Amino acid sequence: MTHPEIVKNIIEKNITDISLGIIGVNVEKCGEQGDEKKSYTIHLGTCGEYNLDLYMTADLDTLRNIAAKMKRCMPADDEISMYVTEFFNIIGGRIVSEINKSFGKKAVIRPPIFSDNKIPQIKDDKSVLTFFYSFEEGRFKIEGHLDKIKDF
Repeated sequence: MTHPEIVKNIIEKNITDISLGIIGVNVEKCGEQGDEKKSYTIHLGTCGEYNLDLYMTADLDTLRNIAAKMKRCMPADDEISMYVTEFFNIIGGRIVSEINKSFGKKAVIRPPIFSDNKIPQIKDDKSVLTFFYSFEEGRFKIEGHLDKIKDF
């Protein structure tokens, strides 16, 4: 298995495992979603021996549903970003930890950022992994931008 395939498997496994464990939802891979609704993005990056930028993008209804599952009741509008950011922080932390163990690398995550910005266009020196997931109450996109490192 190639290094990008290993990273892809680590990301996929943690999205599904943590979604089930934290919000009690079986998320399923699905096809690309349209941009008909305004979307929000959570960005989580690393610093250390490699650079990985993870992005989660979803519409407000999906984010509200994720936050409600974390809080175990409907969140106030001003709580949504806090709950979904923590949800993604847990996913990202586990992904980075497993990448570190799998490749003997050291990197730590930076605090996640919630915004209404789109995912930035990548530079040529990065590999991009894109995943689309759905569950009964919504859909979201996860995108990973990983440095192309010869020994990674």
